[in-house]
Amino acid sequence: AESLKLAQASNNTKHELDKALDEAVGFFRDGNQLDTYKICKEIVEIAPLAYRYDALELCLRVAQADGVAAVEELTLLKDLASWLEVDTNRFREMMAKILPAGMHEEKDVEVILGVTSDMSKDKTRKHLNKEYSKWNARVTNTDSEIQTQADDMLKFIAETRSEYIGKP
Repeated sequence: AESLKLAQASNNTKHELDKALDEAVGFFRDGNQLDTYKICKEIVEIAPLAYRYDALELCLRVAQADGVAAVEELTLLKDLASWLEVDTNRFREMMAKILPAGMHEEKDVEVILGVTSDMSKDKTRKHLNKEYSKWNARVTNTDSEIQTQADDMLKFIAETRSEYIGKP
């Protein structure tokens, strides 16, 4: 009797999910769009910060699924992080773990390194030195993927330093 109840509950859940999926497909098929900014603001009002990080991690994992982070995906992820009002540095750390720079179709220094156009040369230099120290410590990691990522990041930091600060 108990297994029959579980099977019925499972069938009811499946029916509800199928119905919700059909409604979602119909919504988009009719040309409707979602206002992601508005949705994020609603999430900020009702969800604790930890849940907002969970939602952002899910979005990062979806972007990771095809192995390449397109420019449009990275722009949307950056917007989502801003709209969900999460810490920029923590978002960058999540990006580095889930979507390493090697997956990026184009490298965005703001997303990858946290360098913004409004930073002074001195602030940029100090920030890049901090990033260099962090990634340089990972070059000797026992995990070869982390070593490769660290090497790539050190090269990117050097390129960014040349571009934003000039040759030493």
